[in-house]
Amino acid sequence: MKKLIYRVKYHWHSYQHGYNKALIKDCICPDLRKKLANRMEFHEKMAADHHRQIQSLQTSFS
Repeated sequence: MKKLIYRVKYHWHSYQHGYNKALIKDCICPDLRKKLANRMEFHEKMAADHHRQIQSLQTSFS
C-alpha cells in the first residue's frame, strides 16, 4: 500500500514539475517566473524523494 501512495505522489510531483516548466517558457513577468521556478524546483525535489522511497521499498521486498 505504501508503494502505491508513493507512486501516486511521484507522478503528481512529476506532472506538476513538467507543467510549471511549460508555463515558464511563456511567462513574461520576472516575478512570476521566479515563483514558478521555485515551485518547479520543489516538485522536482519531491518527485526525486518519492522515487527514492519507491526504490527502497522495492529493494526491501527483494
